[in-house]
Amino acid sequence: MTRVILFLSLFLLAFASCDSEEKQFENELGDIANYIEDNNLDAQSTPSGLHYVELQQGIGNTSPTLYDNVTVDYVGEYLDGLVFEANQNVSFSLGGVILGWQEGLQLMVVGDTYLFIIPSRLAYGESGRGSIPADTPLVFEVTLKNF
Repeated sequence: MTRVILFLSLFLLAFASCDSEEKQFENELGDIANYIEDNNLDAQSTPSGLHYVELQQGIGNTSPTLYDNVTVDYVGEYLDGLVFEANQNVSFSLGGVILGWQEGLQLMVVGDTYLFIIPSRLAYGESGRGSIPADTPLVFEVTLKNF
């Protein structure tokens, strides 16, 4: 009997957690929609919830894969416009970064500059990272320099 109660308790906890994660995601999509409207952006979206805007078209004809090392310039900010990080000529393995970058950079060619508007589930999720709070959508302006 104790095992049945324990199993049911764990099941209900997992179900409630999934429900709250979905509500969080829906709230973030609303915040992202407001950001897009407030900034007059012509954004595209993917099934995962990534929103992006091509700001500058590059000259390449191939896109990086998860197995490529990429070099980028970027500025990261919150939806309120507060910048939390900016770097130039940063190189990394595409497969080793947040899911929003993995997905977004595979849409780009060398020389492209995109604006990524990323829900937290494709960024740092429920845990956050450093100065980035948990459950925080992020905005990145990214230029693909090389891969």
